[in-house]
Amino acid sequence: MRLTTLIIAPSRESARELAQELRSAGLDPDWQHSTDLDSLNATLAALDIDLILCRTSTPNLDPGTALRAALAHDPPPPVLAVSGTLDAARVHDVIPGGPAGNTLGPEQDGYVCLEDPEDLARAALRAVNESRAREEQRRREKLLKFRHYFMEKAQEAILWVESTGRVFYANQAALGLMGADPGHLPRLNLASLLAAQSAASFPTLWQELAQAGGKTWSERLLTLSGETRDVDISADHLLLEGEECAVVYLRDTTELKRAKTRLEQTLREKQAVFSSMEDGILTVDTDLAVLDHNQALTEVCPMARHIAPGRDLTAPAHKDCPCITALAATLGSREPVRESHVACSAEPHRRLDLTATPLMADEHTFAGAVLLARDVTRLHDLEQRIHGPKGAMGMVGNSPSMLRTFDLLTQVAQLDSLVLLRGESGTGKELAAEALHKASPRASGPLVKVNCSALSENLLESELFGHVKGAFSGAIQDREGRIHAAQSGTLLLDEIGDLSPTVQLKLLRFMESKEYERVGEAAPRQADARIIAATNADLEDRVSRGLFRQDLYYRIKVMTITMPPLRQRPEDIPLLCRHFAAMFAESFAKPIQPPDEEVMRIFLRHHWPGNVRELKHALEHAAILCPAGPLTPDHLPPELLRETTRAGKRRRALNQADITRALNQAGGKKARAARLLGISRATLYRHMERLGMDL
Repeated sequence: MRLTTLIIAPSRESARELAQELRSAGLDPDWQHSTDLDSLNATLAALDIDLILCRTSTPNLDPGTALRAALAHDPPPPVLAVSGTLDAARVHDVIPGGPAGNTLGPEQDGYVCLEDPEDLARAALRAVNESRAREEQRRREKLLKFRHYFMEKAQEAILWVESTGRVFYANQAALGLMGADPGHLPRLNLASLLAAQSAASFPTLWQELAQAGGKTWSERLLTLSGETRDVDISADHLLLEGEECAVVYLRDTTELKRAKTRLEQTLREKQAVFSSMEDGILTVDTDLAVLDHNQALTEVCPMARHIAPGRDLTAPAHKDCPCITALAATLGSREPVRESHVACSAEPHRRLDLTATPLMADEHTFAGAVLLARDVTRLHDLEQRIHGPKGAMGMVGNSPSMLRTFDLLTQVAQLDSLVLLRGESGTGKELAAEALHKASPRASGPLVKVNCSALSENLLESELFGHVKGAFSGAIQDREGRIHAAQSGTLLLDEIGDLSPTVQLKLLRFMESKEYERVGEAAPRQADARIIAATNADLEDRVSRGLFRQDLYYRIKVMTITMPPLRQRPEDIPLLCRHFAAMFAESFAKPIQPPDEEVMRIFLRHHWPGNVRELKHALEHAAILCPAGPLTPDHLPPELLRETTRAGKRRRALNQADITRALNQAGGKKARAARLLGISRATLYRHMERLGMDL
């Protein structure tokens, strides 16, 4: 036996001798040496000691002190005092209070033995074994106390029964359910408590339980007062100290079943009302399982065409349905939930007003939820025709990125600060500049636009600042510049990144002092104009390459607004399509309609390098070719179809990283993530299931 042993002896050689005596008797001590109380406590703190041997001849540490130090630890290791004599006086000197003989009593974990290998080994084994037995007993008693505590505190009724059905333990919940008290326990038998069982049939039930190891069923329980309760029963077959027994768990379902019965009766009484209502009605229980729905719901909500009473609506296929989301919110909060003009996940063009309210079986019993769904598509379309699908300030978009852009434009519009509009070509920087001007205090003044990349350096300088007669060849008369024309208004400098260094310097001076000089004139002039700059260039890169002045760069980036590219806001494509289709229908005097579903799928798959401008021109091309009705793929530009086809052929199989990235960009919304990936939501679910991702 291997023992971690602490040997207290006058010297290490003396300790080694004791260890050798144990080894010669067949034990295997892994020993440490100690000579004083400090080293003893340090070793006890660092190691799990099985046994302490203490020579009575150790001058600085006697066995009694060692025993007291050992008892301060949990669990305390036994202390074995090793002496050359065992007379009574000597024993009392070694460990005060100890009896004569070879032990001081197991309750103290203190022992005395002779300096003899066999006596030493025998005493060591006895001390260690008795100490371990006491520790195991303490552990079992503590475990039993914990088990008894938790069973008594459990809200679920728990019974322990023998194979004959006799109940030998019942917790407080079980006694309450049966209408019993602890005094009834000797007379309780499970066979007589279950309505469907008897003394004759109970052995069959027990045999089924023993063979299966467990059993779950529903039953009616007969209480001692004669009342009948509905219960769900779960039993586990066990062997306890070699005898068969079972742990039986009882869950009282009486009130739940009564509530369901009352609910079913109420629903039958109100079925006629349901059938006559034009609004869709759906009722679910607390587990989101369908109780009933009226016929009108199938007209309002496409999802309702595929459900029936008992259908579980927690399945992933229903996860993004706004109707189910509203019901789930009410079940979770037990409060009404109202949503207006919600887009139907199955038919995005359909708009619904939803009201979900708690369903009460009686005044105090919560039994589920009721959904009232009203189709407001025509009202929504009318509002859209009246007000337009515009998010803010005359711009189209309802995506999160555009809503953030609208917020920034609204905040900046009322200020006179310089604004830098950044973004790819075709994202609407010029439209944003117009929106800023129209919403600003300078709206009554002019908005003057200058394309800095369209003119040479000399012409641009003259265009901006003006010139005097004779300033250069062809300057036959004085001419005011665009800065003068923007007096009390707004000056838009488009593609400002293409300015020459000379013009950059003069423009910086005007921004700082509001002063400028016409070409060929030395007299300074002043102008009061707000400046909005726009660019699709990488200004930071141009600054690092010396193509753009750093001081001008920091001057124009007081407030930067980045217009998001169309590929990052695919949810705005249907809005833009309806907007442009209506615009071209009016412009061309044609009864054309927004694109059909196939065109929308093509648009959602396209990368749109030209952004909104490219989409507008594609729809204009389609509107020219379309005589009437919805725009179809036959009306689209051939190059758009070819590019979409090539992109489809190049598309590789989606992996987990692609899907995770799309879900993060979509804020966890699978419908939007599917649009970002250019696939349907059903296809996204299939890919997630294939990759083992959580649905």
